[in-house]
Amino acid sequence: HFLFYFFVFPGLKNNPELRVVLLFVYNSWKSGADRFLHQIINPLNEKSIILAGGHVESLTSLTTTENNTEAGDSCGVVGLAFSGPQLQSATVLLDQDVIDERTVEAAMQRLKAANIPEHNTIGFMFACIGRGYQYYKTKRNLEADAFRKFFPNVPLFGFFGHGEIGCDRIVTGNFILRECSDIKDDLLHCYTTVMTLIHLGSTKANQV
Repeated sequence: HFLFYFFVFPGLKNNPELRVVLLFVYNSWKSGADRFLHQIINPLNEKSIILAGGHVESLTSLTTTENNTEAGDSCGVVGLAFSGPQLQSATVLLDQDVIDERTVEAAMQRLKAANIPEHNTIGFMFACIGRGYQYYKTKRNLEADAFRKFFPNVPLFGFFGHGEIGCDRIVTGNFILRECSDIKDDLLHCYTTVMTLIHLGSTKANQV
């Protein structure tokens, strides 16, 4: 059953310690992909967790076998989940109103205001392929450089893709802020960037 194998078996359902799910969608242009993606996102969006990610051009798996070549002809989602009471996370959406260095830095200030600890923390950037140098017409790496300005010690990973998943949201042990809890489609975007911080907890806490 779809619900069991995608949500229950991997621990995405009935898991009170689930904090973050990163989603990577492939072959999203295929027929039925939009409905399939909503089947994945809608149940997760009902929970107090961070959802972020994007649409990738292709997927390569180290476990791919000759018997699994049909995967290239279908749409799908690969996820990476983070669980644990010590985890804290926040995301901000840089939408189509973010058009210059000033508005980019304003978005980073929103992310900074989430007060996520910056030690033992990683950052993710999921950006539209249309938001590069030609979009800002000023300088290259504007969004990544703005992130580095506000979070100089946080490593940043990510990619330019064909669609983005996320919104403004904060999830910590004692505080939750949701800016996109009512309309499920608020998580799906184009021509945007989603910036994500994931704090894995203190080193001492992880050793206990």
